[in-house]
Amino acid sequence: MKPLIIPFIISLLLLGGCRTYKDPQMYHSFAPRALSVEADDTYVIRVQGKGLTRDDAVTNAQINALRDVIFKDIQVTFGDHKTLMRLINNPSAEQKHSEFFSGFFSEPANYGRFIVPEKKNREFFSSPNSKTVLLNVKVKRKELRDYLKDMGVL
Repeated sequence: MKPLIIPFIISLLLLGGCRTYKDPQMYHSFAPRALSVEADDTYVIRVQGKGLTRDDAVTNAQINALRDVIFKDIQVTFGDHKTLMRLINNPSAEQKHSEFFSGFFSEPANYGRFIVPEKKNREFFSSPNSKTVLLNVKVKRKELRDYLKDMGVL
C-alpha cells in the first residue's frame, strides 16, 4: 500500500502545478463609476473594455462609456449625489432607434466627438484570447444630450 501512496502524491503535486492562473481582477464584473465632473458637464467615467488587442479593448471601453451614460445609471464617487442618471429612460429606446445607434457606435467619427480618452490611469490585463482594460474616459454629457435631442432620439 505504501509504494502506491508516494507516486500518487507526486502525481497530484505535478498535476496541481499545471493549472492555468486566472487573474481575479480580469474576471470580475465591473460597474462603471463617475469619478468627477467638470464645469462644462463633462464627466470622467471609469469603464472596462475588452477586445482581441489593446486597441480593441480601448475602443470597446470608450463605446461602453457612452452606452453607460446614455442607457444606464452610473454610480457617482463624489459630491452629494449617488447616481448619475442615464440620458434615456425608455428601456426600449435602443431597439426603437436601432439603426441610429448601430451607425452611431460603429464609426469613431460619430461617437468620438463626445469623448476624450485619458492616457493615464490605464490598467491592462491579458489572457491568451483577449485583452481587458480599465480606463478613464471623459464624456461630454451635455453635448451628447443635445445631439440626441437634435437627432430625435430623446
